[in-house]
Amino acid sequence: MSRRIPAPADQSRRSFLRAFGVGTSCAAAALAGCEVAEIRQDGAVGSLDFDVTTYPALATVGGMVAADAGLSKLLLIRVSDTEVAALNRVCTHAACEMIPDAIGKWDATAKQLTCLCHNSTFDATGKYLTGPGGVADLPSYPVTFDAAAGTGTVDLGGA
Repeated sequence: MSRRIPAPADQSRRSFLRAFGVGTSCAAAALAGCEVAEIRQDGAVGSLDFDVTTYPALATVGGMVAADAGLSKLLLIRVSDTEVAALNRVCTHAACEMIPDAIGKWDATAKQLTCLCHNSTFDATGKYLTGPGGVADLPSYPVTFDAAAGTGTVDLGGA
């Protein structure tokens, strides 16, 4: 047996749903804004510290790893003895997530990243090189890397 809870006399079902929909949309937008602000204030999105013990692939030139920092999905690529590049790992063509050696491949000789979904290619700075539909550049992030210590920091505020 179901019971029906009567609406207040001055509120129709349509006006209730309209108010509820607007209210929840505003609340969701406000909450999403607060969540992003909180993440940025506590530094989780401001920078990412890394080292070669956590990401062993970065110990050698040509190594590439996926890393998450808050909402940022990154590829860290050991481009040379002294340089690590940080790129957004979501391809700008069809939003494929370039997981290393599955959907994303780094060619250390050509110094280019290929999204294996549709073969779009990018250089170590994220600049679009070739592929379908004139894809946009990948966001890139400044990296400070100490090769002797095997440690570095990605500045996620610099996209």
